[in-house]
Amino acid sequence: MKLDDKICVITGGASGIGLENAKCFADAGGRVAIADIDFDAANKAAKSLGDGHTGVVKAIYVSAMAGGWTEPCTT
Repeated sequence: MKLDDKICVITGGASGIGLENAKCFADAGGRVAIADIDFDAANKAAKSLGDGHTGVVKAIYVSAMAGGWTEPCTT
């Protein structure tokens, strides 16, 4: 599966299945946005994706709750 230039928003992406999905999408060339209510865990998860997978991966953290999005913080 190739996801070059695709944006992948992963809800609950700070840990568990969400984080594993984020890694898979990043490995496939996608740009990953991790949405989670745990800021520290999600920011750490986004940073762990870094540029190491394909060289073009960008990951951001977006604080989210069921009611909506808040301001993103790029990593």
